[in-house]
Amino acid sequence: MQELKIILKKFLLFLYEINFFTFVFYCKGLFFLEKARTPLEIYEKFYLKFLKIKRKNCKIIKITKNKIVTRCNNPCPILGLANFIEKDTKEVCKKISEPVCVYVLKKMNKKAKFFRNYKKIRPHAKYCEETILLK
Repeated sequence: MQELKIILKKFLLFLYEINFFTFVFYCKGLFFLEKARTPLEIYEKFYLKFLKIKRKNCKIIKITKNKIVTRCNNPCPILGLANFIEKDTKEVCKKISEPVCVYVLKKMNKKAKFFRNYKKIRPHAKYCEETILLK
């Protein structure tokens, strides 16, 4: 029975990964992404407009001409999935969310480099911290 449970969790993770990519590519209009030239434009177009995170749930911790650091505590389907399948969000986010974030940000700005701080990620912290560099 335990083996079946493990197989079902892996299958659910796989289905979620496919679903997440499909949602991003087709439902979110990946082909119509707006370009972002500055870190502030990245914040507005990626976090607020593309991911639809409310401003109150995504704080700018640091911003310079080529860097932005954010901390978000928005409702997160990846966090919910990780809890449901009893996997660490560090593993699930790295597999499902991070590749999409990297790809979308590159489409918005070819110089964008995405970094997620896996020491500051929910539920291990009160927020998820991310850095985006334009270099």
